[in-house]
Amino acid sequence: MSNLEERRHRTLWILVVLAASSPLLFALGVSTWKTPYPVSETVAILEDVQHATSAVSYFDPTARSWYRPLYFLTWHGLWRGTGSLDTALLLFKSIEVAAPLALVVLFIWQLGPRSLLEGAAAWCAVAVLIGTPGFRYNLEVPLLMTLVGMPLALIVWMLVTRAPRVWHGPVIVLLTLIAIGYKEQGLVIAPVVVIAWWTRAPGATNRVTAAVVAATIAYLVFRFSFRANWPVFEQSVGFGFETLEPNEALARFGAFPYGMYLYNAISTVSSVLFSEPTSGLFLITRDVTAGHIQPWELLYIVASVTLTATIAWWSRRVIPGVGRDGWTPDGRVALAFLASLVASGALSYLYSRDRLGGMTVIFYALASYAAIRHLAEQTSRLEGVTNRRLVCTASLLAVIALTWHVRAVGTLEWTRRMSESNYVDWLTQVPQRQLEFTDRGIYLGIMSRMVPQGTAPDSARPSNYPGLVQRSLGPP
Repeated sequence: MSNLEERRHRTLWILVVLAASSPLLFALGVSTWKTPYPVSETVAILEDVQHATSAVSYFDPTARSWYRPLYFLTWHGLWRGTGSLDTALLLFKSIEVAAPLALVVLFIWQLGPRSLLEGAAAWCAVAVLIGTPGFRYNLEVPLLMTLVGMPLALIVWMLVTRAPRVWHGPVIVLLTLIAIGYKEQGLVIAPVVVIAWWTRAPGATNRVTAAVVAATIAYLVFRFSFRANWPVFEQSVGFGFETLEPNEALARFGAFPYGMYLYNAISTVSSVLFSEPTSGLFLITRDVTAGHIQPWELLYIVASVTLTATIAWWSRRVIPGVGRDGWTPDGRVALAFLASLVASGALSYLYSRDRLGGMTVIFYALASYAAIRHLAEQTSRLEGVTNRRLVCTASLLAVIALTWHVRAVGTLEWTRRMSESNYVDWLTQVPQRQLEFTDRGIYLGIMSRMVPQGTAPDSARPSNYPGLVQRSLGPP
């Protein structure tokens, strides 16, 4: 097959996988578009933007312990640039819808299936990406900080795994800085680039890697120079079966918080691999011990355990020193996933949330594609394989595909339930907030102007599939 024919074949299968995924993507986009902005988050954010003296003020590292200058700069630019709050809300919602759709399209393009088997593995990997908690909880309107960084991280990975071009280096550094500027989870990109360089990826040249590492170190030095302004515990933390508010956590662990920091980091890692705990809380374990296990909880555990075990089996075979010699694209993906997983855990040391694993779920999904494809190919190539082994392998692949596609639909239902929750909050909380914030004229003015979008009767509503959505029992 010539290069032209191979490219056409690849493009054909990419379009097939995209077409197979399009119904869910379309429904997800429509649901997000119809979701009202929440009164509890958006009005306060816009009040801060209105109070800002200039765009430069968002880069002040002493203003708050967390640092998201480009997120606030986006709001500032859209509102001040258009001169209309309604237009700013419309444009910001467009980014909210476009980011996850762009991520999925880029993800399918990066996989580049070339056969029926690879197309089926890619379709399953799309379901894994959409069904992970790290993807789902980053869809929350208007908290798209990590959601913007996720496609940027994938673009960086695409560039470092391709033949270098003159413009690749500046673009990689720029995308890394933009992702970090939206939320510090963007720092995950740095170790991924280092892994690409270590594994001799064609686009991860010495100069590009050095530039990314230098920019990351400079940023960390800048941020840690203001460490004295950071609280020991910034938000509530889940610990076992209970939630501790910052003052409670400080009273219990303040003398030596590093054990709790380690617990938070491990919780985020475990959430990516096993969907348990949620925000540091072992909710499914609690229900199992109490005899109240729900079907969706069993589905979550089965889906995550089977896929993570498959990825572990595949990693053992493709990472040099563990499996065969020499770095391959699959081995590079496996090591990049491990590096991103550790980095995501380290960055969530203050508190664990499912959304903090967003940057690593890209590589989890890439690894899932490679692992599923490898398992299917290895089985099909074996001569004299027994019927029992074929049945076991086929059953495993079927369980992975079925459970993760159900979880992908669960993500759609989650967005609809968030929409309904935001709608109810606008109906019930506005009168109370009008009394509570009588001395904050800007806040009340913004809230009043946002009431129509919050109470729109055509906002997304959930379907009658309660078992598909994990209950939000943990901290926000």
